[in-house]
Amino acid sequence: MKRLVSFLAIIILIAFTIAMVYFGAVIFDISRQMSPKHNSIEAYFLQSADLSSERVGRPRPLEDLAKTSPEFIRDRLIRRFVTEYLYVIPDMDNISTRTASGAIKRMATQSVFIEWRDNVASELARMAGNGVYRRVVVHPDIISAGDFLVVRYDLITYNNPNDLTARPEITKNNEMRIRIYFKNEICTEECERTESDIRRFLERGGDPSTIFTFVVGEVR
Repeated sequence: MKRLVSFLAIIILIAFTIAMVYFGAVIFDISRQMSPKHNSIEAYFLQSADLSSERVGRPRPLEDLAKTSPEFIRDRLIRRFVTEYLYVIPDMDNISTRTASGAIKRMATQSVFIEWRDNVASELARMAGNGVYRRVVVHPDIISAGDFLVVRYDLITYNNPNDLTARPEITKNNEMRIRIYFKNEICTEECERTESDIRRFLERGGDPSTIFTFVVGEVR
């Protein structure tokens, strides 16, 4: 019995040693990617998606992202709009900022923004005041229906703050129909701003989703 235990312990030790050697080799290989000329490193860990918010390395240029498909940028702007339209966090300052100068105001016409502010945001504010947290999960398939695009989404709502045992309320396959104006480019002349204006806006922490030629003209 003792020999069997000793044998298994040796096997586990060998496997652990091999794993540590492999991990060290991977780290060493990454360190070789460092360029003294550019003082940069090409990271491979945690590069889980094309969005810069989900990547550790340098954000990918718009030109590279747009090559994926003609709808790549458009669909991500739509998902951002729908998320911004409906999400809730238990923070009244958050909803105040969104109704004053948030993404909806910059991504939609004035009539769409006013409709959202007066009818939707008031409900979001009530929920936030009650400590509600709501996630919006937008489905990847966006379907054309005449002049409108059909966006499906799920809502995951936590109604009981600070209760780790509470289950969220989940409503699936909700639909929003939107009519948009979109061109796959940064909005400069049409928005009466220059590239320098946009650069300063981003350097001050401005929302990147609001610099594109993208406007939501109607929501149903």
